[in-house]
Amino acid sequence: MAFGKNGGAIQGMKEGMSREQSAVLRGLAILMMIYHHIFATPELYGLEYFSVLRFGEVNVELYLAWFCKIALGIYLFVSGYGMYYVLKKRPVKDPAEETFAGYLLGCYRQSFAKLGRLYAQYWYALVVSMAVIFLLDPDAPVFSLREFLLNMLGISNSYNATWWYILQYVKMLLLLPLVAALFHKFSDSSQERKKRIFYVAAAAAALLCLAAGFFWFPGLAELIVKAAHGLRISFTLVFIVGYLTARFAVYQRIACMKIFQTGVCGRGTSENDALVAAGAGQAESGERVSKGKVLLAGVIALTASVIVRVLLSDDPAYAKLDFLLVPVFIFGFLTLLDRLPRLSAVLRFFGGLSTYMWLIHIFFWKDAFRPLVMLTGVSTGIFLTLAALSAGAAALLKAGENLAVRRRRAYRKKKNG
Repeated sequence: MAFGKNGGAIQGMKEGMSREQSAVLRGLAILMMIYHHIFATPELYGLEYFSVLRFGEVNVELYLAWFCKIALGIYLFVSGYGMYYVLKKRPVKDPAEETFAGYLLGCYRQSFAKLGRLYAQYWYALVVSMAVIFLLDPDAPVFSLREFLLNMLGISNSYNATWWYILQYVKMLLLLPLVAALFHKFSDSSQERKKRIFYVAAAAAALLCLAAGFFWFPGLAELIVKAAHGLRISFTLVFIVGYLTARFAVYQRIACMKIFQTGVCGRGTSENDALVAAGAGQAESGERVSKGKVLLAGVIALTASVIVRVLLSDDPAYAKLDFLLVPVFIFGFLTLLDRLPRLSAVLRFFGGLSTYMWLIHIFFWKDAFRPLVMLTGVSTGIFLTLAALSAGAAALLKAGENLAVRRRRAYRKKKNG
């Protein structure tokens, strides 16, 4: 899917999800995350406010905040979706990468590069935000070098509870190359055979460990359960589903379904590139998308995913079936955005700041800036104030990052010149 000059989506889902749309989804997710953190557990922060969404005894803000937990699923799905293209477009510098082992190592190089970029932003935000907290907040904890280093590595999130995601992202990026290699088709049959042997052996070893833990070594079973719990399966599944959705061109295939066409959908081959090409070339082939049918499908997908998730959510942190609901929600949301170009532009703006907004928004909510956030006393005002403060601070951090990038490029240019 692509964006027109006005910021709206065009050509349905025939080209998958573009970078611009990924930014829109990240913008939606960060605003939903902020709303969730404010209103999902008001008793945790002793939150008192005037609710503009209360109907009788029903506090709609609370239920809306519980639903907004899906923001994390949106982030995970978009990240997994994008990682397919990161791994696919990686530069192959070594012919050995055409082997199973070489391909796996190449994917790991890309995963570590992605982690390096995230950690660079994380450390930058951590150092700046904690320096401000230690200087301005009289209730700030006493500085501890050990705690600072643990937070920098992502092992501890004592400075900011939302930073638990750093370690989760590390785990997912370490797991992803194994998933990518599993679905990669090697032209050499011997490499396909090595791949099958590797995964069969890994599965057998896992089953043996489970059996040993169940029958002979209870401590081993507890360790396995703890490891699985630490991987946060419900979140990891969303990330992997995002990757697989991109790899198998699921959105492109849905857009090419006959029900959405007024002509014949040119499918080409089953490869992703052919599907994308078919979508991009639809105007030349005389094929047209029925916008009314696509819009109806989007409305149904969005409505159904919202209703099902609201009915299933039994606590603020519910995420068990997000790996199924998030792709449907995203399909419906992006389809509706085709008619809302201005909203797309606003969300894309927040999407560009979403990483830093995620890293720092809790500091405004919990610490010295809390009285400013609560100034209006009205739920909508509280949300807008926290979003504005987070976006403003994120914009400053982004400007500092861009300045550092420009200076580094200028230095390299001068050095090489």
